[in-house]
Amino acid sequence: MIHNKPEITDNHIEQIRQLIADNPDWNRTRLSKELCMVWGWQSPANQIKDISARNLLRALDRKGLISLPAALWTPRGPGGKGADKIRHVEHDTSPINASLPELAPLYIEIVSSEQGIDLFKTYIQTYHYLGYSRVIGENMKYKFVTL
Repeated sequence: MIHNKPEITDNHIEQIRQLIADNPDWNRTRLSKELCMVWGWQSPANQIKDISARNLLRALDRKGLISLPAALWTPRGPGGKGADKIRHVEHDTSPINASLPELAPLYIEIVSSEQGIDLFKTYIQTYHYLGYSRVIGENMKYKFVTL
């Protein structure tokens, strides 16, 4: 059984290539689910790690180690079809050389204006390690402000 982050060997890659060759009509989802079943790749609750397997397959495909079938749809992530557009907003980038108590009192302010939302997206795209692609479901955008 393969747990968490497996070490992918040449044998694993060959096994994936054979799975693809033996099943040319399978899409990426079907391949990732079968791979989970073959490798016993499951969570402690016995759910297959389908998304992890699909991410692994895409990474191997990007590296040219395997050739996946064409994607059935374009992802919505950064640069993908349907990704939220980000209008970059120029903002103050000077460092804040103060401790948190020196900045007090801090308040949370809900961001609701179009300009505020554009600034919020700019901040997330620029400073968050995952960047900004889109929001899913109900959400609230907020920022910290000082008086």
